[in-house]
Amino acid sequence: MRTKLGRALVVLGMQAVFLASVATAEPPLTSPYHFEMLEGQGVEVCEACLKAFEAIAWGPDEVGLSGCERNYDSTYGLSAPQWTELQPLKHLPLLKQVMLFLIPPDPEAHIGHGRSSMYEGTIFESDETFRQNIEIELKNKRIGIAQSQADIDNDGHPEPLFTYRIDYCANPQAPAPTRVLFVLTPDRQSIDMTKTDLVTQNELKTEEDPGGDFSGRMYGVFFFKGQTYFDKYDRDPYPDIVTVYQAKGKRVSSLCKFRYE
Repeated sequence: MRTKLGRALVVLGMQAVFLASVATAEPPLTSPYHFEMLEGQGVEVCEACLKAFEAIAWGPDEVGLSGCERNYDSTYGLSAPQWTELQPLKHLPLLKQVMLFLIPPDPEAHIGHGRSSMYEGTIFESDETFRQNIEIELKNKRIGIAQSQADIDNDGHPEPLFTYRIDYCANPQAPAPTRVLFVLTPDRQSIDMTKTDLVTQNELKTEEDPGGDFSGRMYGVFFFKGQTYFDKYDRDPYPDIVTVYQAKGKRVSSLCKFRYE
């Protein structure tokens, strides 16, 4: 049986080990990155998004924002549609529509240059020229397309969705990637211009340029409590801005705005 002195020595030894471990333990990690809610305080979906963002705010790569995917954490009631990656070379007609929507040709560009078409001298000059340029983009991993479906305007009828991505994902040294969201017609062969207008929330779009300036912007879709929402992540300004929207019928509301730095 241990003596009182023996038990005391054991206790003192355990305390010494504990204190040593405390003294040598590294301080808790703190993230140098954080989100601040600028608009939407008290709105349930905004509060859920903020919690999900804060839970993973350990830097651009970990947050998933410098890449091309948002992390819609189910812990906070968020989820995202399932996207199916597509092979661009098998969808060239649709891809051409998408790219012309984003970069419409100048109808006066050929005047005075001896050109017979506004597409002359561009990647859209011929089907073969277009294919060759897409092959180059694929080789450099600078392009990606995917499809899914969601009730984007919350009318009870899901729509086919399409995303187009240009530039690199999760590469801090590369230009900010661009990912644009489109709504397609039921046959998935063309852009539904009316419903795509809902999701292309962009202050620079005009009648002549229905897409506006998409450079450095990434659009996403997510669900919360049976409703569909979409967001826009602007990487061009600093600090970065994430805005959450919801479409109901033909009306779009801006619900939340976050600053990320």
